[in-house]
Amino acid sequence: MHRDHEGDQPMQQEALDRPLDELELSVRTSVALDKVGLRYVGELVQVSEEALIKQHRFGKRSMRELTTMLGELGLGLGMSFPAWSPPG
Repeated sequence: MHRDHEGDQPMQQEALDRPLDELELSVRTSVALDKVGLRYVGELVQVSEEALIKQHRFGKRSMRELTTMLGELGLGLGMSFPAWSPPG
């Protein structure tokens, strides 16, 4: 079950709007995210760990990298932000 995190912190909106290509991710992780069509942190956090791990070339190392990076932003996988939409 996803918890609705809408409005938890104003700074979260800024983090959710960040393009993934601005983050310092490994090439393997960046390519894997690109192949599934994820472009923003806000899209990524709404995906479950289980869904990501099923993707081709997305393994435990990539998962650790993402969970660490999201943790630094105060976010995690499997969150729900129903009112969020990609910028633009």
